[in-house]
Amino acid sequence: MRPNQLPVDDLQDIGKYMFSVANGNHILRYSEMEYRDFLAKSPYHLIDLLIIYYVSSNWGYDDPRMFENYDEQWLAEKVDESFKSSLQFDLPDFNYANLLPYQQVVVDFTKVLIDNVKDFSILLNSGSPIEIIYAVLACNLDMDDHNKVKNKNHAINRALEMYRKTFTKGYTLSKPFEEWELVIY
Repeated sequence: MRPNQLPVDDLQDIGKYMFSVANGNHILRYSEMEYRDFLAKSPYHLIDLLIIYYVSSNWGYDDPRMFENYDEQWLAEKVDESFKSSLQFDLPDFNYANLLPYQQVVVDFTKVLIDNVKDFSILLNSGSPIEIIYAVLACNLDMDDHNKVKNKNHAINRALEMYRKTFTKGYTLSKPFEEWELVIY
């Protein structure tokens, strides 16, 4: 690990979560409906999904709500009108301001990525391309001693370069990726 890098669990979570979403196996037991078409048509809902996921993860083990899979049930309700969750999704907790600084960067990057992708469905065909894009984002984050992100724009730009390298024929990188930028935890 590099100094000032996110803890391994957080690094791993960023890429693996996006892999799960893009691989089509995200809603575990709440619906059999395909949700990737919904996200491809309305990719900004991915931002809502991330906020719900991160906030509910941040509640911690002392809060029994953490174990309720808020993100998956929210998505199931969006794509399957027959599924009704007993959970509340309009909690004031589910707010961007309640995210940890690195989680805010993930959400900010997702907005930038959505704005740069003409057809978001290409990112939802399999998990591997989106996983490496988000892994590059995570690996490039440098944190200060107070867990604030020191290089948000750089990390976002490197992840965008991975997207362009992957999906734009003939794209030339500003500089080659180093090994540490490409580690999938």
